[in-house]
Amino acid sequence: MNGNKVVILCPEIVPMDNKGEEAIIRGVMDTLGFNSSNCEYHIIDPTVKTMTVKRGLYLHPSDLFFENWRLKEYGLGFSFERVYSSICAIVRHGLYRVYPRWVEWKPAVVSRLMKYIQLYKNKNENGIPQRYRNSIKHISNVDYIIAGHNGGLDENVCHVLLGLSSLKLRFTIFGSCMKPKVTQKELLNLYHKVFLKSENVIVRNPVGLKWAERYFKDVPSVLAPDPAFGMLPISDSECKKLLYELGLSDFFNKEVLLITTAEPAPISLRSFDEYTGRIAKINAHRSFFANFLKMLVEKYEFNVLFLPHTIGPTVDMDDREIAKDILQRANLKNGVTERCYVLENDLGAAELKGIISKGTMLLAERVHSIIGAIGVHTPVMCLASNTDTRVEGMLKEMAHLGSNIYYLNNPNLIECLALFSKIYDNKEIEKDRLFHMDRLFKEQLACISKTINYKNL
Repeated sequence: MNGNKVVILCPEIVPMDNKGEEAIIRGVMDTLGFNSSNCEYHIIDPTVKTMTVKRGLYLHPSDLFFENWRLKEYGLGFSFERVYSSICAIVRHGLYRVYPRWVEWKPAVVSRLMKYIQLYKNKNENGIPQRYRNSIKHISNVDYIIAGHNGGLDENVCHVLLGLSSLKLRFTIFGSCMKPKVTQKELLNLYHKVFLKSENVIVRNPVGLKWAERYFKDVPSVLAPDPAFGMLPISDSECKKLLYELGLSDFFNKEVLLITTAEPAPISLRSFDEYTGRIAKINAHRSFFANFLKMLVEKYEFNVLFLPHTIGPTVDMDDREIAKDILQRANLKNGVTERCYVLENDLGAAELKGIISKGTMLLAERVHSIIGAIGVHTPVMCLASNTDTRVEGMLKEMAHLGSNIYYLNNPNLIECLALFSKIYDNKEIEKDRLFHMDRLFKEQLACISKTINYKNL
């Protein structure tokens, strides 16, 4: 405890530039009744070098918990960073093949983290590097760990959890999509150790639940809505004030179509099947979206607002750049006094959910913007790949939104417009459907909150 505040740690990377990631954390907090007056919530953000407080969350450097080379993935391009990332990924996957038991080795950085915590508790801070001292001070006071954030529960997080549990820290897994593609015995053994120590294994996706039930029959696991469903938006008065400060009050004097556009792997690699290669698929995606947007603007009178759902940390992860390119391809002006506007401000997840509540409809490629729309009962149409397990499990199977999803594997503009029109023309029915869905998810999360025994410290 820190005074009268419970101290919670999520030992996984939560990039604050991605508002969907933030929404999950805020959802956990709102579900469990946490706020800044009764809780310190600590996460890991790869963009910080020392502990930083942002919007009430405590951000810690990732290299305190994880070895950098273990986190790298294949990258396209010839910059040093992309080449280094690809080499790290090749080495890691080579080790999987040559000596798969390497994943069971505790990383040196985890041993180092345990050492720093013990040094702090023994009042010997001189052995802790200066830039880590504030982080270690706070982590040493952690009361409870809530892991399983999004897709973050990998072998690196498993080792951190096992290390922290050796210090008698209790933890639960809440909101994980699990790792349905993992079948390697050594990795399964590592997950098994973690699941046995976890007080709960709460899964957000039916696909992940089936994996858990298949490989870990002795571990009780339950399905529950993504914690982001529990995040509260800013209040109506706060939202009106925010729109005024953003210069959007007049923009919302008429109907507004909200858009989140993105190019994660399911879209940039596994959509637009007639094209080969990431660059060709991205070009096809932006051209299709631009042509579709032109059709919408010509047919309807609403304004169009692109939301800054993810703004980094790299340019290819910045939704604003994608949105501006789409408008340019559509030959549509971008401006707050025009019909189309790309909102570029760095807003919090609850603020974005508040704005979504003011929209007429949401056209979305970001899954967590759809989760936000369900929570404020704003009609939604999803553009997605049929390989995205979040869409298939969370939206189609759990939220029963199959009739609101248009797949981009072999898209057709006329078909896409027909589905949009069907949803738009039945807005009131859609709102009522989302209202009941939201209420059900809130009830399910209320039950989950009673099973997470963080209060028994």
